[in-house]
Amino acid sequence: LTGAKTLLTVKQVHGAKVIGLAGGKIDSRALRDTEADAMITDQPGLAIGVLCADCFPVLLAETEKRIIGVCHCGRRGIIEGVIENTVKAMVKKGGRREKMIAAVGPGICGNCYRVDDEVVEEYRGKFGGGGGDKPWRRVPGGFLLDLKKAIFSILAGQGIFGGRTDDLGLCTFENQGFFSHRGSRGRAGRQLSAIMIK
Repeated sequence: LTGAKTLLTVKQVHGAKVIGLAGGKIDSRALRDTEADAMITDQPGLAIGVLCADCFPVLLAETEKRIIGVCHCGRRGIIEGVIENTVKAMVKKGGRREKMIAAVGPGICGNCYRVDDEVVEEYRGKFGGGGGDKPWRRVPGGFLLDLKKAIFSILAGQGIFGGRTDDLGLCTFENQGFFSHRGSRGRAGRQLSAIMIK
């Protein structure tokens, strides 16, 4: 990222922990060994990023107070509340939900992510049992899970919706130009998605 003082990542574990980064010296090496799946900051020049290969990166910005966040949204992190925790951390730092915008990067689409009954039960627990807005659908031999639909549902529940959200609209499994954990049977690299305050 042009103008970045440093690019910061964490040790992603498919959880919901959020790291808040303030001013002062940051040990980027120690941070890379810190287990978390999201970061927030209000410090200019700090690029904060997540690594994904079928999971979705979600980038958040509070445009008035100039607070940013990034979260790694996989199947488990979505259930555990990584998006909600990131928004809450930004609010605790002084941000307002109505001033937040979000961008969702590339990840595996709802036509390619096949899951079993156990996974769908977890999602029923979070999103309810039915209705046309549920992020899964039954197909022969199992279910297809739409993580992006789940992400946008959570963002809307946090007050971030409509023209304040953006979707890159690319599937990592279908597009050869992206790393895909499923497509490579676990041997893929990772895409980096980052955000920074200039």
